[in-house]
Amino acid sequence: MTPPHDFLSPQVLIEQGPRFVLNPIKILAGSFGGTVIYENPNFVSPNVVRAMRKSDKMNKYVNRVASVEARKFREQLNQPEPDELDFVFKDMEENENEKEEAEEDGGEGEEEGSGEEGSGDEEGSGGDEGSGDDMDDSDE
Repeated sequence: MTPPHDFLSPQVLIEQGPRFVLNPIKILAGSFGGTVIYENPNFVSPNVVRAMRKSDKMNKYVNRVASVEARKFREQLNQPEPDELDFVFKDMEENENEKEEAEEDGGEGEEEGSGEEGSGDEEGSGGDEGSGDDMDDSDE
């Protein structure tokens, strides 16, 4: 038996992409101290990023609360002045309300009665004419 052909081929290293990326912040002359050789000017600490997000949320809330308060204040300042002729329309509104209440109270009974009477009138008028003629014909 011969070994498969794959074992005879030379091994090839295939790069899959960057697995580990370093973003240097500072390079110091010593192990953990010394003079600064390099400092990244674009680096922003994660704590600073977190604080900015938190302050943005806080500012959004503060602005919303302030706008609600300002709106209430403007509404109080810009209330319409009472009209000199409001009493005329108030009397008309009261009369209309009284009529509507009377129609609602009495209108329900009238609708039921008028529906029965209307159907009785129609039947009675049609039935009276037809039945009266039929009775007269049968009597003769």
